[in-house]
Amino acid sequence: MAGALGAGVGLGAGAGVSVSARTNGNRAKTERPTTLRASLRIANSPVAHGIMIFKEIREYYFNPATWSKVALIYKTFEKKLSVRRRVMKESDMHRSSNSHALIGVVILLMGEALALVSRADEMTARATNAAGAQATVGAPAATNTAATNAPAANVPSPATTLPIPDANSLYALTVKSLDGKPVDLRQYMGQVALVINTASKSGHAEQFAGLEKLYETYKDRGFVILDFPSNDFGQLEPGTPQEITDRYAAFKLTFPILEMVKIRGAGQSPVYHLLTTGHSMPTWSFHKFLVDKTGKVIQEFPSQTKPDDKDLQKAIEAALK
Repeated sequence: MAGALGAGVGLGAGAGVSVSARTNGNRAKTERPTTLRASLRIANSPVAHGIMIFKEIREYYFNPATWSKVALIYKTFEKKLSVRRRVMKESDMHRSSNSHALIGVVILLMGEALALVSRADEMTARATNAAGAQATVGAPAATNTAATNAPAANVPSPATTLPIPDANSLYALTVKSLDGKPVDLRQYMGQVALVINTASKSGHAEQFAGLEKLYETYKDRGFVILDFPSNDFGQLEPGTPQEITDRYAAFKLTFPILEMVKIRGAGQSPVYHLLTTGHSMPTWSFHKFLVDKTGKVIQEFPSQTKPDDKDLQKAIEAALK
């Protein structure tokens, strides 16, 4: 649909393409802006503005690296439309009503296009991963001595092209690994995640062995455990990141161990702000949030729930379907 609109108004993908629009009976010609600021400043007519913004969307919406730019363009476009409508209402420029109708159509189509692109990116990522897995069948296994001796951060490298999650999704966040490197959670889009706040000196640390077994059982079906150490409860995770890494290494865990976080209070982690919005606040270490393939919390389990709990495993099985 987005492509059809682009074709209908004569939009091109190349630089230097010009767009024309009629304002108050005069023909106004506008060159393609080269910057975001220019694109937001340029259009004196609603039609020219709508076409310019849609053209920016066409150029950038397939590139996740500039998705934030697209979102800003879209939000600014909506804001400008609201202001423009108020101005038109207070003035005698009733002839611009058709222009407003066109902008309304553009906004609707842009919303549909963004949703379609998000789904298309997810399908592309899945297809790429499947093709890569098939290509490696039968290949000899390589031994990586350096990786074997490295601390157990267990954070995979993000894919080159990542799907675009909803703004309220856990997978829209970027966190850090235990050694301070950025980790884009978009790489887990399409997987079911069990998010746990842990403490290596907690009495519940005996659950680590069961969690590793749970991870090994379901990881090939698209399941991941995201472990966030925290010192919030009983001061049971003290020390530097390196000391914490050394303690976790003793448990021989292979699922991702991420940065130390604040679960509650001042300095609360964005991860736990999102997880606890509409859900319980953890009261101790090893509270578990089950997150679906889109990054939304679907169920939670208290600290006492062990990894071999039947209800927990049934919930994981249901989410993986």
